[in-house]
Amino acid sequence: MKKTLTLTLLLFSITIYSQTEIDEVVSINFPEKTEVYEQKDKQANAIGHYYNNEKDSFIFVRSVPVNKGGEEITIYSNTVEKLRDNYKYSSKLLIEKLKEKTFVVSDSLRISINGFEAYKLIFKDTISNTKMAESIILELNGVQYYGIYSMVSEFSEQRKNDFFNSLTIKNPKKQKQIEPNYSFITGMFKHSLKFVLIIIIIVFIKKLRNKSR
Repeated sequence: MKKTLTLTLLLFSITIYSQTEIDEVVSINFPEKTEVYEQKDKQANAIGHYYNNEKDSFIFVRSVPVNKGGEEITIYSNTVEKLRDNYKYSSKLLIEKLKEKTFVVSDSLRISINGFEAYKLIFKDTISNTKMAESIILELNGVQYYGIYSMVSEFSEQRKNDFFNSLTIKNPKKQKQIEPNYSFITGMFKHSLKFVLIIIIIVFIKKLRNKSR
């Protein structure tokens, strides 16, 4: 018997004055007013904050598995190797999706955010070879976070750096990426990641429509 997933997509606007609270742990600064996209079903919740103007685009997405009651489930990586495998898997899917939008990855590297291991991806346009986007991926407390800065009409290193450098992790000593005694659930991780990609593609479609006007 096939299971039917019920997906809901919510769109609403909020006014951003400073740091945007992604959750109780992570916050980041958007330049202006944002739109918020939420994608959820019985297995995962993802919420994406998005701001787009005539020059560039800013996206930050949070995704986490949930139980049947809709409560968040913590799925820690139990080793550094598993954490890095998750990053490689997440990066691969993001690269494949953005390639459909003529973005090809030109570089990928391991970085540190407040002492936590994260990944950075740099994308170029397949036709012009122009730098088009940069993304960071962070797994923390079993939650997946994705930040993307991308070009609409121009790519600003300063605005990109201001965006990513504003990422704040509250009480970093109380947060963790690895839980050795934890049993990682691969299926739920992959399912929550699919929602991230849905939100990112929705935002990119909207951005391309705005650019063509």
